[in-house]
Amino acid sequence: MSRFSADQMCELADEAIASIDKRGRRGTSLVTYDQIEAMACLIVALRDEVQRLQPVWDEDPNEQTEESTDD
Repeated sequence: MSRFSADQMCELADEAIASIDKRGRRGTSLVTYDQIEAMACLIVALRDEVQRLQPVWDEDPNEQTEESTDD
């Protein structure tokens, strides 16, 4: 038997992110254990998609290309 359904997992994770987004650090302290578990489960469930995005994270947005330094 699963801890919660996929819909419940997404709803709980959504609530946690909304709390953090709305209240910053204070919102982080208000996140429930169920919401933390849901976020962790969602990360694991989406890990293949997250790994696919990794090259984007490795890029430095502040790094100048040769074209942008020709001024």
